[in-house]
Amino acid sequence: MFRSLDRTAPGSMRSVSRALVVIAFVALASGCGGSSSAGGAKNPTATFQAALQLQKQGKLSAAAQLYQQVITAQPNNVFAHYDLGVVDQANHDLVGALAAYGAALTINPKYVPALYNEATIYATTDPISAISLYRQIIGLQPTAPTAYLNLGLLEIKHSAPKQGVSDLTTAVRQDSSLLASVPKHLQGLVSALVSPAPSAPASSPATKHSHSAGSTPTNTPS
Repeated sequence: MFRSLDRTAPGSMRSVSRALVVIAFVALASGCGGSSSAGGAKNPTATFQAALQLQKQGKLSAAAQLYQQVITAQPNNVFAHYDLGVVDQANHDLVGALAAYGAALTINPKYVPALYNEATIYATTDPISAISLYRQIIGLQPTAPTAYLNLGLLEIKHSAPKQGVSDLTTAVRQDSSLLASVPKHLQGLVSALVSPAPSAPASSPATKHSHSAGSTPTNTPS
């Protein structure tokens, strides 16, 4: 299931199920980079915007054709490669999606949305690679709650439960609504870690009192 979000803000993602969250970031900026070439769009910027509108309308095949035209005209347009990957992923063409995300990352290796969507694909086919990708993401953008959520779920499933609980706790600390996506048997633990019970105040040194014989000691307030 895809949702359109600002491609620059994975930290604003919200969970849509208790399973791994698959979120499509739709590029909102106009095309950039590269000069027009034969066979490509005569006006790449306008073509890109038209493709974006078609994508939002769910006309994915038509959008993909226009993104291809933009890429032909501007091979270094990271957003066109990325959005083509989003379209392919929506069409369950995971091979095509990975190729498109890979092309975007060749242009910009730190492009977090492409890293994120790659991770959602690898989560079911190559979880070790997915874990590595999520760690790259949180290294680049520490405020990324769904990345922490997905990372924690994978770690718990693949023999790193302690680190998984830690990452789930970070996810919920950054976005409390994600607690519902934490496995039920861990929700209490994660909730307690997010909001630990307040520690007791340090005791004041006992005041020494001298008492005369037969006098009643003064009680110190607890």
